[in-house]
Amino acid sequence: MRGNAPGVWKTVAIMATASILGLAGCAGTPEKPVNTRPVVKAGPTAMELLGKARNAIKAGEFGNASTLLQQLGRRSLNRTEQFERKLLITRLAILTNELTEESSQTIRQSLDSLKQKQFSATPAQRAELAELDILLLERQQQWWPVVQARVNYSAQLSGTAKSDNNDRIWQALQQIPYAAVAQYAETVNSVSKRELSGWLQLALLNARQPMSLEQQIERISTWRTRNPMHPAAITPPEAINNLQSHALQKPEKVAVLLPLSGPLARSGEAIRDGLMASYFKARQEGLFAPALQFMDSQAIDSLDSAYASALLAGAKWMIGPVSKNGVQSLAQREALSLPTVALNYDNHNALDDEYSAPESLFQFGLAPEDEAEEIAERAWADGLRHALVMIPEGNWGERILQAFRTRWEELGGTINEAHFYGKGNLNGDVGSLLNIDSSKQRQKRIRQFMSEDLKFEPRRRQDADWVFIAADPATGRQVKPIMAFNYAGALPIYATSRIYGGQPDSRDGDLKGVRFCDQPWVLDQPELYRDVENSLERGQGPYVRLYALGADAYWLPSRLNQMQESPAAALTGVTGTLQMDASQRLHRRGECAEFRNGSPAPLPPAAPELAANN
Repeated sequence: MRGNAPGVWKTVAIMATASILGLAGCAGTPEKPVNTRPVVKAGPTAMELLGKARNAIKAGEFGNASTLLQQLGRRSLNRTEQFERKLLITRLAILTNELTEESSQTIRQSLDSLKQKQFSATPAQRAELAELDILLLERQQQWWPVVQARVNYSAQLSGTAKSDNNDRIWQALQQIPYAAVAQYAETVNSVSKRELSGWLQLALLNARQPMSLEQQIERISTWRTRNPMHPAAITPPEAINNLQSHALQKPEKVAVLLPLSGPLARSGEAIRDGLMASYFKARQEGLFAPALQFMDSQAIDSLDSAYASALLAGAKWMIGPVSKNGVQSLAQREALSLPTVALNYDNHNALDDEYSAPESLFQFGLAPEDEAEEIAERAWADGLRHALVMIPEGNWGERILQAFRTRWEELGGTINEAHFYGKGNLNGDVGSLLNIDSSKQRQKRIRQFMSEDLKFEPRRRQDADWVFIAADPATGRQVKPIMAFNYAGALPIYATSRIYGGQPDSRDGDLKGVRFCDQPWVLDQPELYRDVENSLERGQGPYVRLYALGADAYWLPSRLNQMQESPAAALTGVTGTLQMDASQRLHRRGECAEFRNGSPAPLPPAAPELAANN
C-alpha cells in the first residue's frame, strides 16, 4: 500500500478536480495585467491557503477549493501541511463524486494511506480522518456501519460536535428497517457495547407500531431514566427533543373524505372502518384521539365544498380524497384550505425539477411501485443479480416494471428480459420468457442435417438467476407449475403482494417457494387486525389491505409535522415502515414471506452482515 500511495493520491486529486471542472467556467476571463512596476507583496502562507480551501468546501464552493488545493500542490509543504492538504482532497472527492464501486475503492485506498501516516498528524487531523471514514460510508448509504462508526467516534467529541454526531447516529438508525434494528439489538452485547446497545433500544422505541406522541414521549422518558449516562439521554437528538412541541400541535378534529356510496363504497367503508379501529383503540388505551368527521365524496359536488364543510365542522386536517383524479386536482393548486393527507398519489414525476405541489399536501397510499422497489432490494440482499421479469399488460404493469427497473439497476442488477403477458396463452408467455422456443428451433435445424432421430430435451436460458412476476393468485398458481414444466422449476420466483389473497387458501400449495413482500397487517395479523376481523360478519376479505390503510392514516395528522421536519424519521405502521420523500409522498417498506405448505411463512430480515465481534 505504501508503494502505491503516490498513484492513489494522484488519482484522488484528479477525481476531486474533474468532478468540479464544470464550475470553473463560471469564473470568467481574467483581465490582462496593466503594465506597471511590480510591487513585492508577501503571499498567504500554506496554512492560510489550507484554511481558505476548507472554508470554500464548507460553503459548497468546490471549484475555488480545488484551485487552492492545486496551488498548494506546487508548494513545499511540511508534514502537517501535506497531511492537511490530503485530508481536504479526500473530503472534496467524497463530496463531489458520484460514487461508483471503482471511485469508492480509490477513495478508500487514500483513507488507508492516510491512516498509515497518521502518527505525524495532529489530534484534530486524526479526528477528521475518522470523520472522513464515516462520511464515505454515509455517501455509500451503509447505515449499520455508519451507526457503529459514529458511536465509536463519539468518545473523541464534545460540545456541539458531539450533539451533531448524536443527530447523525439517529438519522442513520432511521434508515435501517425496524426488523433489522431488532435483529441487531438482539445480537449486540449490551455489556461490552453498552452505548451501541442503548442506541438500538432507543431506535426500537421510536419505531413501534403507530402510537400517540404522548405515548412515544413517555416511553422515551422511561428509557432516559434507565440510561441516565447514555449520550442520547444527556444530549438527545434534535428530532427527539422536538417531539414535545409536535405533541402540542395535534389536531382535535379531522375531516375524512371517502367514497361511501356508489361503485367504490366497499373500498371507502374498509378505509373508514380502519380509521375507526385506530380511533377506538386510542380511546381504549387512554391516548389522545382526534375526532373524525366523515363525508361522502360521491355526495359532494366539489373539493371546495368538501373543504368548506370541513372548516365549518371545526376540522384542522383533511384525510382524502381517494381517487387519483382528486389527488391530481389538489396537487395542481397553489394552496389548500387545510393540511391534507391524500389517500392516493398524483401523476407527476416527483423527480421532475419543476414538480410543485402545495406545501400542506401529503400523499399516502398502497402504491405498487413501493413493492416493486422492495422486491428488488430483497432479491439483491439474497444474492441474486440477473432477473427475468413477467408483468401484465397495461398501465399497472408498466408502472411496476419502471419502478423495479430503476431500483434494480441502481443496486447494480441486470434485467435480462422483461415480458408482458395477456389473458391468453400463459404457457407460451412463460416459454417465451425462458427462451424455450429458441431451444426447440435449434433442435429442428439440427434434425435437418442428421439422418438418425436424436433424443432431445429443450433447455431454458441460463443467463438469469431469478424471476420477478406481478400476478394475482390465480395466475401465480399457474406460473410455478408451468416454469417447472419448462425446466425452470429451480429458478427462484419473487412476486408483489397481489399474488396473495390475504387469507389462507389451500390452492396456494402451488405457490410453494414463491417469495413476496406484504403489509405487517396481513402477514403478522396484530391485535388490531384481529379486532377488526372479529367485528365483521364476513371478515375483511379482498379489502384487507384497505383496512390497514385506514388504520395507519388515522395517525398521520399527528405525525406529519415531525416527518416533515426530520426527513430521516420513520414511522412503523401496520402497512409497513413509512418514510417521506422531498415531495411529501409517503413510501412503504413491508415484510417479506415465502409460501410454505400453502401459507406465507415470514422470512428473516435482509439485514447487512452483523459485525463479527459483538
